[in-house]
Amino acid sequence: MCAACASSRVEPTPVLARGLPPIPSYMAPVKPPEPTVGADPKVFAGQALVALDKANGRLVSARAWYEGVAQDYAATAGGIRR
Repeated sequence: MCAACASSRVEPTPVLARGLPPIPSYMAPVKPPEPTVGADPKVFAGQALVALDKANGRLVSARAWYEGVAQDYAATAGGIRR
């Protein structure tokens, strides 16, 4: 190797570590209501529907969050925004 080549060695660019943000609290699972003996079936059904609505709302929010993360990753190259 010639002296010029040995003295002009270019160090590789370090790879930047990227991580996802913490999991949002709305992504927590919904605990289903427990039926109790003697409880009104209509009340129980209403509680189950509320739990389902909460779960679906969280899933919709989680999907929107994930799509945002995916777009952000797609807009970066090596940690540098395009």
